[in-house]
Amino acid sequence: MTRKILPIILLILPLIATAQNIGWIYQNMPSELSPILNASQRFELIEYAKEGRHESVTNILNGNSHILSYNEQQHYLKVATTTNSTLAIKIIPISSSEYFTVMIHTVAAPISSSTITIYNQNWQKIDAQLPRFKTNDFLTLQHNLSAEELEQISPIFVSADFSTTSQTIEFTNQTHKILPQKQQEHYLPFLQTYMIPLSILP
Repeated sequence: MTRKILPIILLILPLIATAQNIGWIYQNMPSELSPILNASQRFELIEYAKEGRHESVTNILNGNSHILSYNEQQHYLKVATTTNSTLAIKIIPISSSEYFTVMIHTVAAPISSSTITIYNQNWQKIDAQLPRFKTNDFLTLQHNLSAEELEQISPIFVSADFSTTSQTIEFTNQTHKILPQKQQEHYLPFLQTYMIPLSILP
């Protein structure tokens, strides 16, 4: 898939270190935002990540949870909370004492779909105007798909993740995966990732 960036003028955020790092944020997040793992289990996962160990802990569902990615410099981590769900968290500094915490919950059941929530440093939820996706948002300009074909891949299932190379969130239309394999292969050459800069949130 290729990539397309939403044409929005970026707001420049100060790259100021937050008072708490991403590990501290994850460990001390409200329990209702982490019903699968308690604070001590989250602390254990962070310690494993700091040591470079890919260990798991047993979650409340008696399944395994483990860290997929941990980067203190980028204020980012991603956890496989269950076998079919992940939680990605990123801190966005806005001053020397203020920051937003952006959380992306993704569930594959079996097609992946994500929910994005944003909180201030007091864990108060902040409303954010996220894009209302259209089919063309995920298509290359060169596509020659018919109206009927476009209807088949209308973005019902959309997954999201933080970019590892830029300060953006990447959205992927997963709807084609509900189709037979041959149809999926037909659409793949025309599909691309849709991106928005973190600087416009919230």
